[in-house]
Amino acid sequence: MRRRHGQGRHTPWTGDAGLAVCLWQCLVGDDAMPALDVLRSAAIVSHMANSSAVLSDVFYALADPTRRAIVGQLGRGPAPVSALAAPFPMALPSFLKHLSVLERSGVIRSRKEGRVRTCELVPRALTPAEQWLATQRAQWEARSDRMADFVETLHRQETARVATRPRRR
Repeated sequence: MRRRHGQGRHTPWTGDAGLAVCLWQCLVGDDAMPALDVLRSAAIVSHMANSSAVLSDVFYALADPTRRAIVGQLGRGPAPVSALAAPFPMALPSFLKHLSVLERSGVIRSRKEGRVRTCELVPRALTPAEQWLATQRAQWEARSDRMADFVETLHRQETARVATRPRRR
């Protein structure tokens, strides 16, 4: 049995595997180890919690570079379909499929006045994606901070060990 760095508890992992476990515990927290089925269960539960249809639809709509460019254009204000389609080297029916994906996801809406269909961005439709990304960012920043603390602790321990080692003459 080998002690984890900076902890009084024991872990059955040794060598490189022990370091990997220590790094994992540093990243996800002390209570998240060691059984793999616990990790799998957590991943499944996390996936289920974050897989709402609305969120999936928004990410699907934003997955394509053409659709992201359309959203960028509409971020400057409403525009007719002909003006939106002009910069893209594709047939109008293909472009309209992109608009329908965006409209079905709720990211844009359109209205028809006479012969002109005008599209506009629906910013609140992006809120679920923004909240999900903010949550993910906070989690990864916390993990990164724990990793930095762990590395600094290892460095201090190694420096102290080297400093207390007797010098050879």
